[in-house]
Amino acid sequence: VLINNNNGANANIMRFSQSGELIGTIGTSGTGLGQLQWPTGMEQLSNGDILVGDYWTERIQVFGLDGTYKYQFTGADGVHPAFGRPHGLFVDAEDNVYVVGENAGIWVYRPDGTYVRHWSTTQYGVWIEDVVQGQDGNLYVSFPNGQGVVVMTTNGQYVRTIDGTLSGAPRFSGVIGLRFDTSGLLYVTDTHAPKIRVFTADGHEVASFGEVGTGVTKISRPLQSQPLPNGTVLVSEENNSTILVFEQEQTPPTSTFSASPSTIWSNTDVTGIITSTDSTGGTGVKEIHYSINMGAEQIVSSSTASFTLSDNGTHSISYFAVDNAGNTETAKLATVKIDKTAPVTTLTRNAGLISLSATDAHSGLAKIKYQVNGGAVADYSVPFADTIHKVTYWAEDVAGNLEASKTDIINAGVQNITVSQNRILGGIGVIGTVTLDKPAGVGGTVINLASSLPGVAVVDASVTVPEGATTATFDIDANPVAIDTSVSITASIYETSQSALVTVQAPMPSSLTWSVSPVVGGTSTTGTLTLTSPAPSGGTTVSLASSSLSALVGSTVTIPAGAMTTTFTVSTNVVSNDTSAVISATVYGAKLKSTLGILGPKVTGVTLASASIASTTTTTGTVTLSTNAPVGGKVVNLSSSNASVASVPVSVTVAAGTRTATFTITAGTVNANTNATITATTNGSTGTATVTVTPPAAVLSTLTTVVTAVSGGVPVTGTVVLTSPAPTGGAVVTLASSSTTIGTVPASVTVAAGATSATFTITTSAVTAASTLTITATRNGVSRTATITVNPVRVVSTLTLNPTSVRGGTNSTGTITLSGIATEAVVVTLTSATTTVARVPASVTVPAGSTTATFAITTLAQTATRTSVITARTGTTSRTATLSVTR
Repeated sequence: VLINNNNGANANIMRFSQSGELIGTIGTSGTGLGQLQWPTGMEQLSNGDILVGDYWTERIQVFGLDGTYKYQFTGADGVHPAFGRPHGLFVDAEDNVYVVGENAGIWVYRPDGTYVRHWSTTQYGVWIEDVVQGQDGNLYVSFPNGQGVVVMTTNGQYVRTIDGTLSGAPRFSGVIGLRFDTSGLLYVTDTHAPKIRVFTADGHEVASFGEVGTGVTKISRPLQSQPLPNGTVLVSEENNSTILVFEQEQTPPTSTFSASPSTIWSNTDVTGIITSTDSTGGTGVKEIHYSINMGAEQIVSSSTASFTLSDNGTHSISYFAVDNAGNTETAKLATVKIDKTAPVTTLTRNAGLISLSATDAHSGLAKIKYQVNGGAVADYSVPFADTIHKVTYWAEDVAGNLEASKTDIINAGVQNITVSQNRILGGIGVIGTVTLDKPAGVGGTVINLASSLPGVAVVDASVTVPEGATTATFDIDANPVAIDTSVSITASIYETSQSALVTVQAPMPSSLTWSVSPVVGGTSTTGTLTLTSPAPSGGTTVSLASSSLSALVGSTVTIPAGAMTTTFTVSTNVVSNDTSAVISATVYGAKLKSTLGILGPKVTGVTLASASIASTTTTTGTVTLSTNAPVGGKVVNLSSSNASVASVPVSVTVAAGTRTATFTITAGTVNANTNATITATTNGSTGTATVTVTPPAAVLSTLTTVVTAVSGGVPVTGTVVLTSPAPTGGAVVTLASSSTTIGTVPASVTVAAGATSATFTITTSAVTAASTLTITATRNGVSRTATITVNPVRVVSTLTLNPTSVRGGTNSTGTITLSGIATEAVVVTLTSATTTVARVPASVTVPAGSTTATFAITTLAQTATRTSVITARTGTTSRTATLSVTR
């Protein structure tokens, strides 16, 4: 421990052990080199050298750790002024030396005294006692006559001021010494107070110590305090000329835990609050540490910490606090219990008793509540009889969670009542069905029944739903009523009941039917009228009416009391065509209509005198009606499915009072057996018969030629075809030509027995112009024709060459011209007399419709001029031309 003794007569630096034993001194009193007159500031460089600031001599001297003087500097270098009377020194991590004193500024030098920089502090004060650097890198500068401690950067920028009042304590009265301990707490020596006050770096006071007085253990004018790593603090006392050693507070803070809400079990989220306090005179709480359910440790830099717990269950909270002196509290445990889940209640039935039980996963069951059939709420304690309809129940747990109420149907109640028919006919019963909301119990469940009008709708007093079933049916018997009447049918048990509405109706006409319908005109039928319910006492009179004179009825008919039907007769007149009449029956103003069909005569059949007739012959047909024709007769329409095969008249009339009429069927000519259907219709009725018409034997079917155009003189083959094979001996077909000068045919051709065709030759003659030749073939009055065009023969009339002279190896073109336009393609034969001179194709064709054609003549190289004769020939006619070929 180095202590600067600034008594002018005994000025030196004294070196003590931490136990107070003097080890040695540095410097002697005086103004020479290595001598001190009033040392006020002292710091140590990184190499161990000790810097000592001397107030009166206004210099800084540098000594070795063994006390050997090394050098000194005043700050004056010819450019910068001296720093004046120094009070405090500070050396940073880079060995920059900060000097403060009474010159209203801070000067910075290198250890050898080289000027670095300085800045003014006149805005805070002209007298500076001390300067230190905090763990935040900022300078903490003491101004005893005003500002207190000013915090600034190492470049002189203002950061904040610590005046001692941030935590509610009094303002500094005269700050002299400043020191930081290893935890970052700032020890401020307030000389005028006098007291040692301890602050956090941001200005919150955490402790203070030192008893004011003049005794050797008291403080009357402290100059500096120095916290040591072993936890003690040294304080230099000027008036008492002593070094006081203080033990730092070692009592850890005390923490308490509280919960909101504070109930043992909470059914909501819980806010946990940890509050920590330090002992009186302590350094104050620095931080709180806590963990929940052995989870990650949370650290809160405050004397209070809070958190919220939400999950169900028991939560364990471990916590402790640490004060600014580093004293750590022994960890404590707290428990928070949360239950936000309601209990679950179960109802059981056994041996005619109802039992309620509940479970709760967390806080435990508090009580079970229940009510029977909607009655008063009671606490459940013991089982009770199940002779009730329903029970509602719920539970509450220790945390106060209420279960949502449940309702169980113990014994079945009426859920619904229906009727098979909502409108009941008087005297007719219907079925009612009652439905329970659960299966009937042991022995079945008896349901009470009631009718709002027992004289109209009658039901039994009760109906039993069988054990295990949910429904039962019962009869509803309706008595006759004069007017429609509504009745309510009610089923009830315990506190449940349901009703269904039915209406009992007065009688109305239900149906009107006929024993025969349609009925043949002139005969009668029986009508039956049915009511919806039995006729009341005295019977029911029904009014009858017909819409047509074709059907006649009486004006009324009576239905006896208790009966539901009656019959009556309808007489009809003979009608020519089908018709109808609407018969109406009126009961109590309600009218029911029914249509009665009345039939006119119908066709019952068509017969033929012969079902097969030959072509061009006739036969007769007979049409038969279902009844005699009315006055004036009855017209029956006739038709044939193929009038060309078998034709009939448009109609035939059946005479009045008769049932039949005949008509003629005329056969046409056919080539094969062909059917025709003869149809007779009247009044929507139809009768049919089928007649077969056969063809004459071996009739000529077709006449064909192999070609339809030919040059005159060229023969043509013709073919005749019969409709069927020729009979024995063959079939002779006669032939004829329209012009024997154009072409001739034999007089006839015979188709061999069993064959259907034969061929013959048509001989054509030369013509000068195109001519038409018609050939006719006839057998048994059936003729067929074929037409041939006979064309004149065309011959070559000219042959020309272009050019007529060519050099060997080049071509010439030949052109032929016919004597007229070719009516068909004409082939012209070509030859060259000397093929070593000129060559031509074998032929050239003049197409039909044209008179000319060209062909190419190729030549061969020659050593001298030579010729070749080219010939074009048609039949016996030819033409020539000579081609000259040069070398």
